[in-house]
Amino acid sequence: MTLYGTLAPSDQRTLRLAPLWMSSALVGRTRLETWELEAIRDAVRVTLPTTAGLGGEALRAALDDPDLVAAYERDGRPVTTGLLAAATVSAGLGAGAASSMRSALLAVGEGVARARGPFGRSISRQDADTLELLAEIMDLSDADPHRLFASV
Repeated sequence: MTLYGTLAPSDQRTLRLAPLWMSSALVGRTRLETWELEAIRDAVRVTLPTTAGLGGEALRAALDDPDLVAAYERDGRPVTTGLLAAATVSAGLGAGAASSMRSALLAVGEGVARARGPFGRSISRQDADTLELLAEIMDLSDADPHRLFASV
């Protein structure tokens, strides 16, 4: 059985929705347009061949889920809450799983950012800054909340 397959259905759903939260953070809203959804699917397809472990399993499940967008719209979690939940779920499976999921999501985010950038070939400075922030969020988890306030 795969790591993804060992998860509770609610945790599987959290990981499937994570690429949409990542993309919503970049576009600045949770309601995604058709062309944005296509950019996400394209980024997932490009990322899949180079992604192993939990990240690859979750991306494959997201790509194969015909109800993904409707599930995302029903979910209602804010972007940061969803990404923290994905980080928590993956961290619960070990450092390797967390790293795989983080890398997969950041690669998808970079693909979407590139699609949004000049001529679809580069990432804007604003999206690069957002991706840096998202990378930090993916390093956090609900199990480690003190890190949110470590520098205060």
